[in-house]
Amino acid sequence: MSIRRLAQMPLMAAGVLAVIGTVNAQFPKISKIPKSPLTGVNTPAPEQNQTHLYCMGITNEQIDQYIKARQVQGQVLQSELTKANAKKAEADALDKKRDAENSKLAADNVQYMMKNVECRDAAKEKDPRAKEQSRLEALAEEATNANDEARAELLQKRAARVSEAIEVDADKACGGRGFSLLVACRDKKMAGDDRLQEVARLRKLEAEAGKKGDRAKELEYGKKADEIEAPMMAMSQMTCMAEHPEYNMMGAQAPREQTAEEQATHKAAQDAFSNARENADKAGQDAAKLDPGEYNKLDHCIRGVLNNTPATPIDAATKAVIQKRAGDLKPFIK
Repeated sequence: MSIRRLAQMPLMAAGVLAVIGTVNAQFPKISKIPKSPLTGVNTPAPEQNQTHLYCMGITNEQIDQYIKARQVQGQVLQSELTKANAKKAEADALDKKRDAENSKLAADNVQYMMKNVECRDAAKEKDPRAKEQSRLEALAEEATNANDEARAELLQKRAARVSEAIEVDADKACGGRGFSLLVACRDKKMAGDDRLQEVARLRKLEAEAGKKGDRAKELEYGKKADEIEAPMMAMSQMTCMAEHPEYNMMGAQAPREQTAEEQATHKAAQDAFSNARENADKAGQDAAKLDPGEYNKLDHCIRGVLNNTPATPIDAATKAVIQKRAGDLKPFIK
């Protein structure tokens, strides 16, 4: 080996050591890995348990806040229920008044209907059309006995139309509170139907055929008119009865329903009862300066401890804090 190469070797070794030193400076020293007491094998050190339980850390100050919230809740709830009961009493009074009015109305209706029946019977007996009704009913019976059902039906419908006209005028003569109003309502609704003109035309042809003695045409026109008129009449009358239940044969007045004021009073009472607990809870939380989340947490954890609920997520130290305040807290835990 030449003298020159030997002179360079110390310099190269110094360079390698410098590089190693630089690398070591860039990485921290690794501490010695402890051996496991069971196996003797080197294992990493275990991390500390950082689990935080939901109820952990509740303090006496927070318990004081909870107690204050519950105290205010009780006071406000009592006040709210008193107001709600007052509104209910007001609504009940209105109901009682309406019931009394309807009871009197029912008694008046009985008296009115008894007198009305007598009045209408007397009016119908005096009506000259009663003889025509009787004549048509007798002819219908004759047709039935002769097995002429088509003609019997035609005559019965004619008699019914005459009977209705008599009933309407009798009702009008005796106060006009019942059947006449229903028929007037029905006819008014039918008047707006274009088919009514066709019914009138067919009725006219029916009458002319009857005068000429053309029974076949008389039956034909009468049947066509009934097929159009009957559904119209039934629908219009049903609509009027639904809209005006007081329009009945006897003229009895319908019971009075709840007024808008009575309905509003009932709703106010119901709302007062429904909102009482919510209003009390909010007042308590506001007084104790607790937001709903904080209050619910305290309520859940305190109840869990005092009721010995096994699944309560709490540590021993916090549990002990709550248990020491059991005497103060138990009046609010039911």
